[in-house]
Amino acid sequence: MNDLKNELRQIEREINYCKPMLQSYCNEYENIETEICDVRQLQRKARFVLDNVRLEEEDLCERFKNIHLNYEACIEKSDYKDPNETIRIKINELTTQKKNLLEELVQLKRKADDNTKKLIRVNAMIAEQEVVNFNICLFKTYLQLL
Repeated sequence: MNDLKNELRQIEREINYCKPMLQSYCNEYENIETEICDVRQLQRKARFVLDNVRLEEEDLCERFKNIHLNYEACIEKSDYKDPNETIRIKINELTTQKKNLLEELVQLKRKADDNTKKLIRVNAMIAEQEVVNFNICLFKTYLQLL
């Protein structure tokens, strides 16, 4: 009987030891559940806001489209030439011309580099030939002296 009482006390001590941890886990669980509920509520709010923004975006796109169509109809009826379009066309033409000139400049630089290399080789050949000619003249003079 005494053993049972001791065992019962031991079990009660263990239970008492585990109660604070269990309470802590319960509190942590409740906090996590609260956070999950808060996050879900924020998600619902975010979806609601997103849906409203999408509807507003669709409405604005439709309104902008109508404004643009009205603008085009007015331009068409008035035979108006947009100076911005004329400027844009001129800018595009000048940009193309600039691109072509830059490409031509790159090609001319390549040709100039090639010609410089050729000129260096020709100058080296001339210098070499001059040395040969000098040696021949020197040799002829030497032969004449003999």
